[in-house]
Amino acid sequence: MSDRRRTSTVFCALAFNTMFLVAVPRSAPAADALGVEDCVKQALSRHGRMEAGDAEVRAATAHVKVAAGALRPVVQARGGAAFAPIDGFDPALTEGGELAALLSVEQPLYDGGIAHLGQRAAVIGVEKARAARAVTAADVALDTRLACIDLWSAARRVEVLTRSVEDLRREQETVERLARGGTALRTDALRLDTQLEFEGAALDAAQGEARGAELHLRGVIGGTSEAPIVLEDTLRLATPDPQWSAAVAPDSRQTEIETQAAMVEQATRRAERRPRVTLAGEAGAWTGRNQLIEPGRNHVLGYRVGVDVVMPLWDSGAGAARVEADAAMVMARRADRRAVEQQLTAQDAAERSAFETARAHADRLALALDGARRVAGLVRERWAGGAASGFEVLEAHRAYVEIALTRIDSEAAAARAQARLLRLGGTP
Repeated sequence: MSDRRRTSTVFCALAFNTMFLVAVPRSAPAADALGVEDCVKQALSRHGRMEAGDAEVRAATAHVKVAAGALRPVVQARGGAAFAPIDGFDPALTEGGELAALLSVEQPLYDGGIAHLGQRAAVIGVEKARAARAVTAADVALDTRLACIDLWSAARRVEVLTRSVEDLRREQETVERLARGGTALRTDALRLDTQLEFEGAALDAAQGEARGAELHLRGVIGGTSEAPIVLEDTLRLATPDPQWSAAVAPDSRQTEIETQAAMVEQATRRAERRPRVTLAGEAGAWTGRNQLIEPGRNHVLGYRVGVDVVMPLWDSGAGAARVEADAAMVMARRADRRAVEQQLTAQDAAERSAFETARAHADRLALALDGARRVAGLVRERWAGGAASGFEVLEAHRAYVEIALTRIDSEAAAARAQARLLRLGGTP
């Protein structure tokens, strides 16, 4: 057998392995393999930011109950005893001491609308806390999806490169043996060694990326399990809403609620300049020591009722300045909302374009991968007939691996764009 024909046998085997490098079915995924949305559910149920958001909603709900009591009567008991010597302070003032046990009631009659505005502010506070929690949920979901995509991409690259390196190592042994025996070209052996070193370095890098991606994902989804995280072979993400509008996005909703809060604050500042009327009364025992020791009837038990009126008259212009500042804040919040909606609309268009571009690129690479597989087959046939070189076989292998890795990158790019579209829509 000629040197060329013997070397052809080696590269024919390499070409055959290249044809099935990516096409060979993967081992069946583990029964506990996680989908992307499974990881999202775990993250939303465990993440500390979600717990903080739930606590903030509960706190805001409690403030509603506090604000609701502003117009209700306040009832309290107070009492005490005091002693003052007769030869000390003026006994006409001190009465020798005091003894009191009273039940007091205060009922706001009019406060210029401050209490109702406080209740409205409290309700807006709940809406604000819920909107913030929705934004947090969308952020956590995005972090989780991107971490899953990073791990999936790194794992697929490791898989492709591992099979390629294994094939190259098997052929390296054969080529080295033939080269030492003088039945294979030394240049073919050197080319094979170079390609093996290159792909080995790429495999090391991909394995490092996979380890880092798994640690990142583990930190996002939480849990105490140390078992390796196994993802499904196919990336399956929720479908973005085709009817999405920036006006209903959680970020836009958050700025809208902030605008409402600023408007209530402005109205409250105006209400503080109005009169406040309160009905107050006390009943019980209240007397002085001299009254108790004097002969005759003791005046101990009784009651008193009155109306308190407070009317702000002048505050050096501070109240008017606060109203003006609140009015400017309302305008600022409205401008923020418009800016947020414009930004979200632009981001949505950009991400949809990125998704379509990456998806189309991945589809074209699928055709290119099939073409590379056919090229490898043709090279094998030409080698068998002595019409092609070992360099051509190695180039076919290199092209197939490069297309396979690029396709993985395109699939991941499309998935990342889809994940960001879900974030814009507020999908947790």
